[in-house]
Amino acid sequence: YENSEFFAAEMTEAQKDAMFEDDCVFTVEPNYIVRARGRTTAKRLGDNSGVSVEEHRRLGIPEFNLRDENPANWGLERISSHGRLNGKYTWFHEGEDTHIYLFDTGIYPTHSEWETREGESRMGDGLICTGNANDYTLTDHGTHMASLAAGFTMGTAKSATIHPIQVLNSNGEGTTATLLCGMEKLIQDGKDFNAANAPVKIKSVVNLSLGVNGRSDALDKAVKDMTDVGYTVVIAAGDNDDNACFFSPYDPTAIIVGGLSNHPQGFNDKTATSNYGECIDVWAPGEDILGATNTGEYESVFKSGTSVAAAFAAGAAALFFEEINTEEYEIEDFSARVKEKIMNKAEINILEKIGHGSPNKMMQTTASRCLQNSHCDTGLTCLRDGTCVDLSKPLRSSMI
Repeated sequence: YENSEFFAAEMTEAQKDAMFEDDCVFTVEPNYIVRARGRTTAKRLGDNSGVSVEEHRRLGIPEFNLRDENPANWGLERISSHGRLNGKYTWFHEGEDTHIYLFDTGIYPTHSEWETREGESRMGDGLICTGNANDYTLTDHGTHMASLAAGFTMGTAKSATIHPIQVLNSNGEGTTATLLCGMEKLIQDGKDFNAANAPVKIKSVVNLSLGVNGRSDALDKAVKDMTDVGYTVVIAAGDNDDNACFFSPYDPTAIIVGGLSNHPQGFNDKTATSNYGECIDVWAPGEDILGATNTGEYESVFKSGTSVAAAFAAGAAALFFEEINTEEYEIEDFSARVKEKIMNKAEINILEKIGHGSPNKMMQTTASRCLQNSHCDTGLTCLRDGTCVDLSKPLRSSMI
């Protein structure tokens, strides 16, 4: 892997030890098993919903104020509500001209969630690093994550282009090497795009709803390599009910997302299994979330876990790209601006039982943080994304 500067090989113990002692070697580690995070809930659309499939197909169409009066899942309602759920999903951006790369099990290609309002597909080029081309028919994890990140009715970035990066097989398993395969390709693509289009930079989000059962220095470094190119990387915190700092992939430049259970008043707890702690950046809905499945064009299923929370956050990150002029920032600072916007807009101090050391920040996409959190110093004004600015000075276009 030229760009991420790793390689995979079979070695004897003596060869491994000799390489580990080389001062030029960053790390030597096993080819760890990587697994999809989260689980399927045993219910499908229709079990507890009064909305028909055809009605769900129409829900995401924004009319006038971009408001959905009957959102497809409670997660959409939660990320655009302050305090108690308000029964609606409201949005101001749709991720136009952005790309979301789903590192997962592959995506069911003909689901209605990928259609534009004109009926055209938003599925972009993909990559298969493990398994077979039709593995998406055997498992729906990647399909479900894609629908929450960019589904037309069930997701946040309703106009983003979706790219399936198949790094997990039909059992939801891959390895460090298969994950690095996808990362290597995107790092090179990002470098090529930035070089060919300077000063414009790549507007892309990488969703990693997966991980290893422990730490991997190789994966952590590869995440940093991706953010250095300009990708915004979103990572599921994991579902071990443990400290998120103990698990990879991880890097401080990425956005680490914990999963929340539902609470109609907005005082959410973490799910029973979500990891927690100071390595988490923000929380998002992660329990009984309706999303697309792989059994038909309109079929859906409920899933839980930090994987679905990360998918919501990946879609939200794509939305914030519309508020950033890529020419105003250096490549190494670009992804940090998206993370900064997500953190600035987060609703604070409303969550309940979220584990020791966890930040009390609930992801928000549309409701202004300024409504409830008067956090700006005297003389500064709070913009809609929570940024405190001096209005007596000219604003950069990305702050308006």
